Amino acid sequence: MFFLVKNISNAERDEIIKEKYWNPIKASYLPHDVAKALADWKFNGGNGTKALQRILNLPVTGKMDKNTVNATWKYTGHDESKDKELALMLVSARKKYLESLKTTRNNKKVPLIHFNRGWYSRLNRLKKSF
Repeated sequence: MFFLVKNISNAERDEIIKEKYWNPIKASYLPHDVAKALADWKFNGGNGTKALQRILNLPVTGKMDKNTVNATWKYTGHDESKDKELALMLVSARKKYLESLKTTRNNKKVPLIHFNRGWYSRLNRLKKSF
């Protein structure tokens, strides 16, 4: 189906976001701030689930499975401050991920610094939302 983004309703937009980004990471089953951090990561490219699994010392599968959901809740203990702490760790991991991205210029691998200002601005806004 082809459509112009400017022609979709807010309800259609929200349904697309839920179906393509929120549901695949099982965000409704996660602590709020962790869910926001992972959804933002997925929406903007990459696999934050791998980072979450590394932080929680789990096998890194990249799949949001029951073990990852349960370990997340075990870490946070339903404590909002622990939720925020874990979400901030995800933002830090994402910044490192973005810094690791490279492109080829003159047959050399170089960082994608052209986009850093925008990426970091987005991460800073996300951090403030926790």
